[in-house]
Amino acid sequence: MEYKSNHNVVYSCKYHVVWCPKYR
Repeated sequence: MEYKSNHNVVYSCKYHVVWCPKYR
């Protein structure tokens, strides 16, 4: 679970950064 959790956090962060400017 730790492995998946870590991967999810990194993916979420990257996705958010890409979506933040695009959505704005």
